[in-house]
Amino acid sequence: MSYEKAREFIRSQGIRTVTEFREWRKSENRPINFPTKPDEVYKEKWQGWKIFFGTDWMSYEEAREFIRSQGIRTVTEFRKWKNSDKRPINFPTRPDLVYKKEWQGWPEFFG
Repeated sequence: MSYEKAREFIRSQGIRTVTEFREWRKSENRPINFPTKPDEVYKEKWQGWKIFFGTDWMSYEEAREFIRSQGIRTVTEFRKWKNSDKRPINFPTRPDLVYKKEWQGWPEFFG
């Protein structure tokens, strides 16, 4: 299967994380011609899991507005929240690293 077809197929399956992919690749739902390690098989075209799954981080502004809408005001609250099912898949667990250029600190991020 070509990289393009594999990427299109995996996106149609609704798989959005490496953890989900690892479970899915063991299942009967994986076509026989779909690689179990696409990052190795498609090494020359590989751009990362987020590109493969069709996910990418929301912008800094979107993330900041979203976290403010959740009422999170401290790093402790954020750490609990980031591991919950309330965190959208495209919201980074380490916004301070992902948004390094825009980052002005946790107080500014939380509002």
